[in-house]
Amino acid sequence: MSFCKCKSSEETRAAQKKMLQVFLRDKDGSEMEDTDESIAPVEHFSTFNKDHMKAADEIINRISSKSLSEAAKTLCQLPKTSRYSLFTMYITRRTFYKLRETAAIPLPPIYQTQPHLFFPEVSLVTNGTDLDAMQCDEDCNKQYMENKLAWFREDVGLSEHHCNWHLSYPYSEPPRFKRQGELFAYMHQQMLARYDFERLAID
Repeated sequence: MSFCKCKSSEETRAAQKKMLQVFLRDKDGSEMEDTDESIAPVEHFSTFNKDHMKAADEIINRISSKSLSEAAKTLCQLPKTSRYSLFTMYITRRTFYKLRETAAIPLPPIYQTQPHLFFPEVSLVTNGTDLDAMQCDEDCNKQYMENKLAWFREDVGLSEHHCNWHLSYPYSEPPRFKRQGELFAYMHQQMLARYDFERLAID
């Protein structure tokens, strides 16, 4: 029995490692030759599109019903070109959260696997970003004070948290626990309250 458990554990780790490869593939826009024809990728995916979310839920449930090794194979076959990048990211991360064997695996931060969602294109080219440069000059700030809060709106950690929240608690799924909707509203209220506080503090 102990040998079987060890073998199962080794197989699980191997499958988990294979699943993580979906984050390590080259970002040159190339796609793997063998693709799962039963999965129809969604171009320019948006969580605000109910049809996109319905399609994503069906695909995630289908992949999650497979064995870990088969799920890993399917995820690695998802397209990585720019028009499908959000679709692949969303499907992959929600599947990781859904599968018992991978739910606790630390994933690469989204700002590393999808940097174009968090940083201006120029900063990706120059390998850095200057938040001060993203704000207007003094005359512009006098006309539009919100520019002084650019650092808050562009905060990578806060943006990643917000993104992970919607990946963990998609509106297309039934609530996981009691008062989940209340917690959802409270989290967003606290984010807005901090933003309003910072706005008052700069003047």
